[in-house]
Amino acid sequence: MTVSALLEPILGLTEPTWFSNFPNRLVEDLPTWTVTVTQWQKEWGEIPHGMELVEVDGETHCKGKLLFGQIINWIVDLESAGHIEASEALSSSIQGHTDKGRTLQWGENNRWLLDLSQPRVMGIINVTQDSFSGDGTTVDKAIAQGLQMAKQGADILDIGGESTRPGASKVDVDQELAQVIPVIKALVDKIDIPISIDTSKPEVMAASLGAGAAIINDVSALRGLEKSKKAEESLKILANSDCPIILMHMQGEPATMQNAPSYSDVMLQVYSFLEQRIEFCLANGIAKERIIVDPGIGFGKTPEHNRTLMTQQRILRGLGVPVLLGLSRKSIVGHLSGVSRPEQRDNSSNLLAALGYLAGADIFRVHDVRGACEALLVAKGWFKGMESTQKHG
Repeated sequence: MTVSALLEPILGLTEPTWFSNFPNRLVEDLPTWTVTVTQWQKEWGEIPHGMELVEVDGETHCKGKLLFGQIINWIVDLESAGHIEASEALSSSIQGHTDKGRTLQWGENNRWLLDLSQPRVMGIINVTQDSFSGDGTTVDKAIAQGLQMAKQGADILDIGGESTRPGASKVDVDQELAQVIPVIKALVDKIDIPISIDTSKPEVMAASLGAGAAIINDVSALRGLEKSKKAEESLKILANSDCPIILMHMQGEPATMQNAPSYSDVMLQVYSFLEQRIEFCLANGIAKERIIVDPGIGFGKTPEHNRTLMTQQRILRGLGVPVLLGLSRKSIVGHLSGVSRPEQRDNSSNLLAALGYLAGADIFRVHDVRGACEALLVAKGWFKGMESTQKHG
């Protein structure tokens, strides 16, 4: 088995050398890899830093939490040295960490369940006239749109009352509440899928949860909440809730983020940022099992930055949480397709979503629910070995 054949199913990579500069970050919930000392010494030599010798059922074993970047380099080194058995065993230990298949379950009496063994679709509803893609709408039309998306197969509806397009102007709290709360209340009574609130304002988060929203989607990754005057109170509300929280990476602010985005290594910096925000959540009582990350396609990135994040996104699975991909109708789609009007980019968006699933993402934020569902079912069938799939009627 070649290095490429070993790593590609796990990481979506054919060139593992990228990891030579990747930080050796502890992957806390990585399954422990256990071998006998004799086997370890035969295949590896000395016991590496961070591992320890322990007695298990009368036998001495080497156990410990491994480092994600280090694991990749070890796999490559072992295979290059001809230690195929150890290489495959170590590969299997991270396979369980990076594989799809996690289930999110939450809410009163575990009402909500998202089985991530298949791709999940989040329908976008912008209750604002300032949307970049021309899909902004009114409260009444947003309710109708939500009902239609639910019928088309959406697994989540994402309600937003403030545009985050490049150059967007800010909306005050009262206006945002007036736009999103009536939509949330109406849809919660009419459909049986979770509602997500797309906001960075702590007041809107709290009010939306009270109105029945079941997911928080924050493009600021809770940085706005952290800096607010009500930070402590707001963090307690989130900690006491069991709702999933989506943490997105964004360089800069919506008004200026596309002026001159710059990175020394976009994948490394996005990974590090999201890791820090996960640590912030953990420090404030928000369990890791509730966290979803979003690399923030189009939020302070050039087309090449977006392409790098798309092709290397499986690396984000090293964070140990599900990955959401939001690229629907964005400039990267127009850049690749040549379609200038965002509302005409659905076909190309759905193609990229399918590629995004094959590259490791779990949840897809889309405008065209029906088209995205079909594209993702094809991608799932391809990924799972041409099995027949039927999710939406």
